[in-house]
Amino acid sequence: MYTLAKTETSTFFVQPDGYQQLEAIWRLHNRHSPAEHFLYQALRGKNLLRSFGRPLHNRGWALARWAKTLEQPYPGSDLNLALAAFKDVVAPGVLALLRQAYAGKYGVPLAELIANVPAGPIAKQYTYIMVRSDLPVEQQIIQAAHAAYMARQRRRIATAPHIVLGQAGTHAELQNWKAKFWRAGIPAIDFHDGDLGITAAFCTAPIPERDRGAYQEFPLLRHIANAQNISTG
Repeated sequence: MYTLAKTETSTFFVQPDGYQQLEAIWRLHNRHSPAEHFLYQALRGKNLLRSFGRPLHNRGWALARWAKTLEQPYPGSDLNLALAAFKDVVAPGVLALLRQAYAGKYGVPLAELIANVPAGPIAKQYTYIMVRSDLPVEQQIIQAAHAAYMARQRRRIATAPHIVLGQAGTHAELQNWKAKFWRAGIPAIDFHDGDLGITAAFCTAPIPERDRGAYQEFPLLRHIANAQNISTG
């Protein structure tokens, strides 16, 4: 009901395959600003209330700010700056096109509609961290923290989710679990320790509670062994 059809979003792009070009550009980069996230969703015709509204405000992106800017754009705004990421794909005056399309879809200006979105419960989210269990105790703690920091730096974690801490006895086991998350579309950012010469841990993007069932076999770190021998393989 609140999404735009492909016939509507096609006007946002210079070329007929602009939708595919947009997705290709998006996948090339690991880091995106909140304004770029907003534009990416809007250009794809997504339901902005569902993606960014207050019921999901724990994602850390204030939709009201971007909606207000879309209604009253100015040259130095974050949205105008974010357009640079898609400048070779989007049509001239695309912000005006977005404003018109979404106002027509919702019946009122987007900023006005968002101001009336009722606050909803914050859904629980879980971040999975896996660390090599053959590391010394202090290194297991440090490497898990490093992986979480890397994920936060790459904007995969916007708030403070629940933490699920797991263990991998070998490099292969760590990589297998990392690949499993990526196959499910969940980014898993690893941390490679240059001093140890190994990939010591990884941290995933937050996962909604409803999707946790797929990871019931995730090997939890129930005790920390003070390992003496570290395998680099």
